[in-house]
Amino acid sequence: MVDLGRARNAEGLGDNPTLSLLAMFPGGLVLIPPIFSIYNGVQRMKRAQEVAVGNVTINGWIVFALYAGSFIVGVAGLIVPGYIQDELNKVWKAQEQPSEALPPSEPATTPATPTEATPPTQS
Repeated sequence: MVDLGRARNAEGLGDNPTLSLLAMFPGGLVLIPPIFSIYNGVQRMKRAQEVAVGNVTINGWIVFALYAGSFIVGVAGLIVPGYIQDELNKVWKAQEQPSEALPPSEPATTPATPTEATPPTQS
């Protein structure tokens, strides 16, 4: 998502994915850092969907309910990554389709070589 933010010149898509990884492990041993990491990750996914797709379909409350339910019923924890990945795939599929919001790029032109340049005129 960091690269998407740089390509689209959009804020709020994160800047260092290593911090999220460190929040999950070893920060997961404390229990609080992963909750903040998942919250911030969902916020970044919302922003990515807003930038790439135009509408937000991921629901942070569903992620929270599944995450909280994983402590009660372990199977719910297996659904969270699938739900998040499905929502993130919508962003990447939108990248495959050309967007009307982006201006078309102009073909690159090569500079004229000295032999092709017109000689200066003398008066």
